[in-house]
Parts: sequence; C-alpha cells; structure tokens
Amino acid sequence: MFFIKLKSIFIDWFLLNKLFYIDYYFNNNYNQKTVNKMFYNLLWYNKSMNFWCSFHGLFHLIYNINSTKDIPFDNKYGVYRYYNNNNCRLKTDKTKSNAYLWNYLPLKTKSKSNWTNDIMIKKNIDFLEKKYNIIKNIYDKHICEMKEHPENLTSLSKGAWSRISLYGINDWEEKFNGKIIDDIKSNFRIAYNHGLVFFSKTSPNTKIKAHYGSSNLRIRLHLGIYVPDKYNTIMNVSNDKLYWEEGKVIAFDDSFYHSSENNSSLDRIVLIIDIFNPYLSDDECLFLRNETLKNLGKINYIY
Repeated sequence: MFFIKLKSIFIDWFLLNKLFYIDYYFNNNYNQKTVNKMFYNLLWYNKSMNFWCSFHGLFHLIYNINSTKDIPFDNKYGVYRYYNNNNCRLKTDKTKSNAYLWNYLPLKTKSKSNWTNDIMIKKNIDFLEKKYNIIKNIYDKHICEMKEHPENLTSLSKGAWSRISLYGINDWEEKFNGKIIDDIKSNFRIAYNHGLVFFSKTSPNTKIKAHYGSSNLRIRLHLGIYVPDKYNTIMNVSNDKLYWEEGKVIAFDDSFYHSSENNSSLDRIVLIIDIFNPYLSDDECLFLRNETLKNLGKINYIY
C-alpha cells in the first residue's frame, strides 16, 4: 500500500512538473522568479488519497505516511487535507466529509466575503454598471437559450435555477461576440480555468441552499439585469446580506458560505463574471490560465 501511494504521488508530480517546464521554455511566458516560486508551491489533488501536497510538503508526507499518528495538514508543511482557512470554509463535519477543493490562496491580508466596495475592483464594477443597458440587450437577444443550471437539482431547496453560458471550462461561446464582450475579455482578468461567465436566472420562490465555491483565487461579480424586488431577492455571504439592484454590481468571495433567495413573484436575472483575486499578480494569473490546468489537476498557491 505504501508503494502504491508513493507511486501515485510521483506520477502526479512528474506530469505537472514536466508539462509546466516545457511550456515555460518553449513559450517563455512567465517571469523566472514567479515560475520558480510557483513550482515550489505547486499542488495537486489526488482523489484516491484525498489530500493536497506541495513539493516542500512531499518529504514531510513520505516521512509520516506509515506513521500511526495523524499527519498534520497545515501551512507549515504545505500539505492540505481540507480547506483550512478559518476565515472561509466553516469547519463542520459535513464540510469535512463532502468538500473537494480545487484551489486555495492564503491572502496577504485577511480574507473577506464582501468585495462590493473594494477599490481594487472598482474599475470592473464601474465598467459593468456603465454598460448595463448594452448587456441587458444581449440577454434579451438570447433569452430563449436559457437552460437548466447543472446544479439545479442538487443546490436548490425549492424553485428552479437556469443559465445562459458565455464562458465555460472550454472557451467562450462563439455566438457571444461584439465590442462589449471583447472589452470584457481584454479589460477584466477573467478567471480562466477557475471560473465562469454566464447569465443566471432564479425563478419566483427559489432558494439556493448554502454552499461553498471551489476557490478564493477568484472574486465573483453579479450585475443585476432584472431584479423584481430589491429586498425580496437576497444573497447571504458569510455574515453579510447583499441585495441585487438593476444596473448595479455586487461582488463577493464565493469560497465563503453563501446562499440566495428569490422570494418575489418574478424571475431574477444577473450576469455573473468570475475574475482573478486582485491580490494575484499578472504573472500569477498568466500561469493559472495555462491550458494544462484544464485536464491535469489544479494549483494551490501559497504566499
């Protein structure tokens, strides 16, 4: 059993390490200091073993793997079994048994749930609010393409949830083009590989159960497109209550516990855009956008 586990560790490590170095030397897209720093902290998720590990945590893990004691999974060794940031995921039994994590970024400053008034993303918020009418017209043009949200059945306590995808894991939908989409692509640090862009609709009397997003590498922006009743359409994020308004943006870190309700008699429509956390550098974002990440694990970056 020990050697099977060890083999799995090194296979994952070798594939990721080799591919990223090949990409660096052939394309030379990354600052060398950033690359070295990231390779040192490159993490992957091994589903069969249910843990994350960085290079500097690897030897700690091997040393302890046959120990009868629990292996400490913490920042000191770069080894993670669960999302262990007290400011984000709540440490409940349910979370520990069901959480499958993709990415985790311990920030230089304290994590926070509500980013709506943060100066670091004000430019993005102002842009969306200024272009509200154009974006609403795009939605109106494609309204018949609304499809059931993939998590409609698992995430709802009641009601219905659907969406129109603009960007998914594979790429932008070709039918969505034009200057406004090009401007979003070029002016927003879209969380490629780690986020989505889509119109989201919740039907009347819909409640989306409290849940966690996959990563705090991103910040989620919501632009209100059609909001029937401000105080009957609510987003709860950690201890904050956020309210949608037509033409206004709310922003939050969806790795915090969050839920939403549409208690009105009409549909609530918002545009959702995932952008990279502003504490990530441009080099780091470029690295996280690497095509390899679509198929070979994810990254967990430690400052």
